[in-house]
Amino acid sequence: VSIRGLNRRTSNKVLLLLDGRSLRQDFLGSAWYNFLPISIEDIERIEIIRGPAYALYGADAFSGIINIITRAPGEGGSFIVGGVGNHDQGRGVASLNGREAKLSYHFGAGYAQADNAVVPVDNDRIDQLPLTTSPDVATKTVWANGEIRYPLARKSLVTLGGNIVYGDQTVQGLSRLLQVSVDDTYESQVYGSVTTPI
Repeated sequence: VSIRGLNRRTSNKVLLLLDGRSLRQDFLGSAWYNFLPISIEDIERIEIIRGPAYALYGADAFSGIINIITRAPGEGGSFIVGGVGNHDQGRGVASLNGREAKLSYHFGAGYAQADNAVVPVDNDRIDQLPLTTSPDVATKTVWANGEIRYPLARKSLVTLGGNIVYGDQTVQGLSRLLQVSVDDTYESQVYGSVTTPI
């Protein structure tokens, strides 16, 4: 994903946010879009800011920002979704939304897998050692998330949440490297906020 022609494979000039929180992988200098801890069914909208926004968001937002906004806890229904496809593609998602008095909550979990569309080095070659135990895997991830919201007073809101992603991932086209595979990777976030009127 790139904006204004700054289209390196890792897109390190576009800042990816999830509900306003950064999803940048510091060791990579970019974000892994296949490693998001949400399902596409939970997305309410995607906001895109084209052009420099680094004065507000830092150097990572040099060419723009992509902010993925999810549905608020308690909005929408609960669901279970699954799918399969060729090249070992498969996914399953469960989402639970609800309200108990003033408390609203959302809990979700999912699994996704797919094989690489291209494998640059055949598995039968004996002159090159694979960098991973599963070179055919493009992505194999499991994730979970949760968020609760509670209104304290008039126009004041307390939010607590977190998410975790675990799995194997292949990054295509890093510099002179054709593929970089990373096994047993995880990412997690815990967050909280109190919103009050001005």
